[in-house]
Amino acid sequence: MARDLLLKILEDLSREDQLLVQMVFAEHCSYAEVARRLGISEGAARTRMSRCKDRLVESGRRLLDAKGGRA
Repeated sequence: MARDLLLKILEDLSREDQLLVQMVFAEHCSYAEVARRLGISEGAARTRMSRCKDRLVESGRRLLDAKGGRA
């Protein structure tokens, strides 16, 4: 059930942002590696990740509220 919620939350991100989250959290890439692979600066990678985290939290809250606070 938690896995389904996580997948639903990730759907709110663009494909490129999903890739960014995957590289940071699943592949444990450094921001330098993420930046190199995406062709962006390390600062841009950090900024995008911060924004992704904010969107993920908001999406999670919205989905949990819609379910009455249950995961």
